[in-house]
Amino acid sequence: MKLTVPERLHLLSILPGEGDIVTMKVVRDLLAGVSFTDEETVEYELIQTATQVTWNVDTIKEVEVEIGTKAMSIIVDALQKLDADKKFTLDTVALYDKFVT
Repeated sequence: MKLTVPERLHLLSILPGEGDIVTMKVVRDLLAGVSFTDEETVEYELIQTATQVTWNVDTIKEVEVEIGTKAMSIIVDALQKLDADKKFTLDTVALYDKFVT
């Protein structure tokens, strides 16, 4: 699935921090696939401060991220939980549109 920098950052923030062993191994692999390489950090000019991450919007492109069936299920569950808890943001809506609808 192709994801942009903002989508990848937001996806990193909604993944569960705890769960059963199978879920957490899938989350670990997903984190590795969604996280940014050193080269991407330089290319996109990613800068992290205490409260936010910024990037050069002129350098951004979508990157193909491998998301298996179990990982997709974990992402959809996380998005549906945010929806049920009424914790959606505009960034979450974009992810929901990409993963659920």
